Amino acid sequence: MKNLFKISNSSIIVFLLLFCLIVFFIFDANYSADSLRYVFAGMQFVENYFFITVEPNISSKLYDSAFFHSNISYSFPKREFFTIIPNLTFYGFSILFEDSLDYFIIFNLLIYSSIFIYCANFYKFNNNLKGIILLIFLFFGHYQIAGWNIKILPEIMYFCTLIFFLIKLINFKGLNQKDILIVIILSVFCFLIRPQGIIFIFVSLFFLIGNKLFTFKIYRIILYLFLFNLFFFPFILFLDVNEYFNFPIISKENTGLLDGAIISGWINYYNGDLIFQNIRFNDKQFNFEQTYNYLDLLKIVFYRLYYYISPYKYYQSIYLNGWNIIYFIIIYLYSLKYIYETNNILKKNLFIFLIVSVLTFHLIFPITGTFRYQLSLIAIIFVLNFEYFYIKFKKHE
Repeated sequence: MKNLFKISNSSIIVFLLLFCLIVFFIFDANYSADSLRYVFAGMQFVENYFFITVEPNISSKLYDSAFFHSNISYSFPKREFFTIIPNLTFYGFSILFEDSLDYFIIFNLLIYSSIFIYCANFYKFNNNLKGIILLIFLFFGHYQIAGWNIKILPEIMYFCTLIFFLIKLINFKGLNQKDILIVIILSVFCFLIRPQGIIFIFVSLFFLIGNKLFTFKIYRIILYLFLFNLFFFPFILFLDVNEYFNFPIISKENTGLLDGAIISGWINYYNGDLIFQNIRFNDKQFNFEQTYNYLDLLKIVFYRLYYYISPYKYYQSIYLNGWNIIYFIIIYLYSLKYIYETNNILKKNLFIFLIVSVLTFHLIFPITGTFRYQLSLIAIIFVLNFEYFYIKFKKHE
């Protein structure tokens, strides 16, 4: 009876192959304002450190964007250093032949399919029809998460690397050199793909150094610290923006308080009121020079937390928002069920620590308003769902 519901790896590969073919032949590669930034940042890195100059092949449809990015000095080490892996990857694709970045979606699809197969095998979901259906729902059930495959952006690279890292971390067996090295390397890779990957370097080091702490019930302490941060971080921002004390990294510019991207790329805060924009980053049209008292910054921090977690996007249609809410309520619910029901104290502590670390980071640093920055949290939610259903299926074997 057990074999009746077993899904072979070849069946999974056929399903993924069909998905990849449909995406590649039906959906066009989707460029953004950032796509060519990675190309030219990568080119300048190679020029500066390896003294090699090979011009990227850019199609005529992207000439205007290419001209803009080619005239920007991406000095290192700055923000572009923290996207060094996509910089070099995008630049490598761009020198192959014209329109080569259009084929970047093949790279994305291969990574996405590989991590799907890895998760199916690691959690033995291919032994259970329900498990594969769950996996399909998670990976392909949300139009935007699956849709990052056609984006000429490093989001899929980051998302899949992060899922691989999280599974390795959460199933850490012991302090042996091989496992420690894998966890550290994967966390560094996350950081060198997206700047917010620094969260997971911090989590890795803290976990590896204080491994024994996670065997005790410290999750309450972690939650109390997060509650403290909700009120303490606005105080840090207040000191910085009013120039009482300058904190490293935390500045008006880095925290979005200078250029108007205060809550997200779509929602801003001006003199006590929220501004809902119809055009992303429309803040460039406004003058957001304002003074901030502590209560203003406290409200901003709470707004950032709400709009980071909330699946509702006011600028999307009622149908898309309906699906956003259904999808995220389901995966949030099973994540909470796992955290509440699990008897594995180490995993409970670690998951709560991971979630709190991501949310704490975005109390200070705003998001774009799309799901790009939420991918850090979504990856954690994915693994929580994997863990929950793995235990449930195992009980019924």
